[in-house]
Amino acid sequence: MTPAERIKRTLEFKIPDRVGIYGNIPKNFPEFDLALFDLYKINREKYKKAKDKELFITLSLSDPFQRAAEEIGLESLLLLLAENPEKVEDGFAQDTKFLIKRVNALFDEGLKFDGVWVWSDLAYKNGTYFSAETYKKILYPHHKKLFGFFEKQGLPVIFHCDGNCKAFIPLLLEAGIRALNPLEIDCGFSDAKSLKKEYNKKLVLFGNMPTAVLEKGPLSGAGKKEIETIFKERLQILKAGGGFIYHCDNPIPETVSLENYQFALDMVKKYGIY
Repeated sequence: MTPAERIKRTLEFKIPDRVGIYGNIPKNFPEFDLALFDLYKINREKYKKAKDKELFITLSLSDPFQRAAEEIGLESLLLLLAENPEKVEDGFAQDTKFLIKRVNALFDEGLKFDGVWVWSDLAYKNGTYFSAETYKKILYPHHKKLFGFFEKQGLPVIFHCDGNCKAFIPLLLEAGIRALNPLEIDCGFSDAKSLKKEYNKKLVLFGNMPTAVLEKGPLSGAGKKEIETIFKERLQILKAGGGFIYHCDNPIPETVSLENYQFALDMVKKYGIY
């Protein structure tokens, strides 16, 4: 089976009679105000709890690029994109239709959301996997259609993209994203002042807080001082004028102690509240 045939096969899904959801609502963080629900697994009880708590409920899904990369592998997808872009674009178009149909099935069941979290890793540390010109021709039209659908439903799009995706940001904004996550510091987003100046009022910055500083072992007086200094400085830059949501720039690894992370959250409450 060729890569193109595998993409086609994975896009030929049928919507089940019932669509499930799972929700990740931490029990030990009562001030947590965002509930993330997967497009394919919705637990009704957790959904109701999120509604009762008046949390900001987001629907989570991968875009056509991410779904294809997970199915046939990133390298195979990029090779296919270079060798047969028309085939890839056709797959993206079909998948976009499928995603919209699937979300409409949730709406028909009476489920309501406040926003959408879209996952798509389009970049690595030094840049994007393909040019902005290729993005605009092959993927942008389908992002535009998908994000436009969500906009009509009154659902802002949070876009997650690891790596240095700077080359795509203007087009992603045109396509309809409202927030970008995680803005990895070691992937071209180290200068918080420049980042804030360039995208202020146009893009909600969701992340860009240094995970690395939290990995420095048990807290000491010096360790606490370093975390507080770095968090205070960066939070004051990023939150200026609004348009910022706290989030670390990488997943929190096991090497970060609970004590360190709890102290970091204390610093967020101390310096990051509007």
